[in-house]
Amino acid sequence: LLPLSLFDPRETLLCLRIEEISSQLTILRQLGVKKISDPTEIISHLLQQRSDPARALAVAKRFGGADKFGGSLMNECQTQLWENGRDVQALKLVSDDVYVVNEILELDSNIKGDMTVYEDMALDDLRQVYREAYNRCEKLSAVKNGIDPQWIQYNALRFSDAIRRIGTFQLLQRQYKSKGDVDDNRVSSAATNRFLRGFRHFPLSMIASSAASRGEIDALTLLFARHPMPIQTRMKILDLIPLDTEISRYEHLLPCFVQGSSSDGNFLLKAENHHSYCFDALQLFSHYCAMQQEEQFPFEVFVDELDKDYLLSNYRCCDQGCDANQSISREEISLWYLRRAIDIHNRTGLILLVRQLTESALSRLSVQILRGTEDNGAVGHVVYLYACAELLNHILVDKMKESFSFDFWTATRELFTTVLEFCSMELSTAVPFILESSNSSMYNLSLFQKHVEPFVCDDEVLVPMKSNSASRADLASKIENDLIDMCLNRFTSLCQQTQKVN
Repeated sequence: LLPLSLFDPRETLLCLRIEEISSQLTILRQLGVKKISDPTEIISHLLQQRSDPARALAVAKRFGGADKFGGSLMNECQTQLWENGRDVQALKLVSDDVYVVNEILELDSNIKGDMTVYEDMALDDLRQVYREAYNRCEKLSAVKNGIDPQWIQYNALRFSDAIRRIGTFQLLQRQYKSKGDVDDNRVSSAATNRFLRGFRHFPLSMIASSAASRGEIDALTLLFARHPMPIQTRMKILDLIPLDTEISRYEHLLPCFVQGSSSDGNFLLKAENHHSYCFDALQLFSHYCAMQQEEQFPFEVFVDELDKDYLLSNYRCCDQGCDANQSISREEISLWYLRRAIDIHNRTGLILLVRQLTESALSRLSVQILRGTEDNGAVGHVVYLYACAELLNHILVDKMKESFSFDFWTATRELFTTVLEFCSMELSTAVPFILESSNSSMYNLSLFQKHVEPFVCDDEVLVPMKSNSASRADLASKIENDLIDMCLNRFTSLCQQTQKVN
């Protein structure tokens, strides 16, 4: 250190630095620290010449912050921290609301641009950024500032949709990771990039359709619960579920008809006490949230409490094309059930699935099973298809059991038929089908009475019994008479063939 008398008045400290060039030559260099009385000069130097906004911000805070230097200098520090290092906390401290909104708009629209600056940003940080932009839109809309209110409202909806989609994306990743479909490296690396380039901009109906076509019911349930869709859209997506999928796996997603319900329709859930509860989309999401908190749900429907609270308070703000004035008739929903049941029947031949689907349909169309309907439209067809599938299913099961008790191989040719063939059978064909290929006449009689009792026999087909039909006693008597007539006709036919009378 040198004596104070040698100090330059512009310097606060003077010293000598010894630099040894060689063993014969030594250089003494006089150095001094420049004295700066104005901290603003230091901050500007750090920002402009050294590009060190973090240090500039620390100096500004030490000397009084925004109260001392004003908001513009602090904003400059914060904006550089955001633009250089994507510092989320720095962006949240920028006081310029329009700047924050425009920055996130650029991020949200930059599908084909350079995303490398965002690759290290976690999805939780990205969710914070969108939430901050949404809050700035809310702030701008609360005051008169000369900004187009439609521009503010449009961007608020856009950011709200992004916040919800990020949560859905995270939850889907957790589902696939838990099933082993995605490895840890793929989950953690460049997730933000994949979200911004793909999931953020794909139509949700397309994402749901992809899940449905692969039979991923948990993913489909998550999408329906977090993103309300018009019931017509939901039915088109449900049509993509493989036809051989067990009905019980997606029964909770099937469409319901409730008079005066919203355009996104309702859901019917069965509780453990066998009671059924009808929910709209928001109630369904709330119900699943409660089950998740009680650890009674097989997967998650919200990321954290912040995500859950946000969705509950903003659930309807970005409905996927839901029109409050758009409704769907009972006939339209019935036709959907009817077409899907026939497709299941034609392509899989699984009578049990036909019965299960039509049974679910009747409970969702407010039709009491096996009490019939006067409706000659699609609802009546669903009732009839259920009744025939139920009857035929029991008949085939009982005939199969009996065949195993006797000679199965000689009996199987008489066992199998389709529901649609059975529906169109005349009575003269249906009754022999039920009774033939059995070795026990008493068993035939009990089988026939057991299964045909809920039906009325007219001249051509078996018709489901209506509530105003004859009493069970009268019906049993009629079936007995029909059975006697059938046996006599059969006996007469055999006699004519053999020309023998015993």
